Amino acid sequence: MIALLYPVPGETGGELVNTDRIRSLVIGGGPKSASFVSDKLGGDIKLAILVGTAGALAEGLSLGDIVACNKYFLYDGRCISAHLAPYSLVCRVLEAGGTKFQIGASVTILKFHQEVNVDAIIVDGEDFYVAEVLHQKGIPLAVVRIVSDLEQEKISVDQLMQERVPACGVILREKFVVPFLRSMGNSNVTLY
Repeated sequence: MIALLYPVPGETGGELVNTDRIRSLVIGGGPKSASFVSDKLGGDIKLAILVGTAGALAEGLSLGDIVACNKYFLYDGRCISAHLAPYSLVCRVLEAGGTKFQIGASVTILKFHQEVNVDAIIVDGEDFYVAEVLHQKGIPLAVVRIVSDLEQEKISVDQLMQERVPACGVILREKFVVPFLRSMGNSNVTLY
């Protein structure tokens, strides 16, 4: 079974879709997302894919750009590399749909606009924490993010959550989640 994980800050977590091949969960946001994942994912999960929004750190990234993450940094420099199997699956689904995407590392931070000094192209609040928990459980992880804000914008958390995240979520569902579910034989599921 494959787990699709949706980090949504402010949410406590819950199941969205449960078929014989896909388990879809809202995991909350930030470090708490890792405890939810730890509690909810067990031995029946063969791989997990985290799908969400991120802030751009690298020049050249634009709003709406999709990133397949090959490494997950924590703000202090610790790093976990993506597992090849789920990472390759994510790239194949994006390529098959003709979706342009970037490959690069994410860095997980604790607070909005936190300074970091690692070689990452996007910033998020969950990737490293979730990757660490899944690594301990022996569950490979891949991460697909869509750029919802740019470093130089300095927008507020409220503006990000109310305006950008919902719009980016629609694009990401269209460009990755729906094609992924179809590739797995699940074309009739209701999505978040």
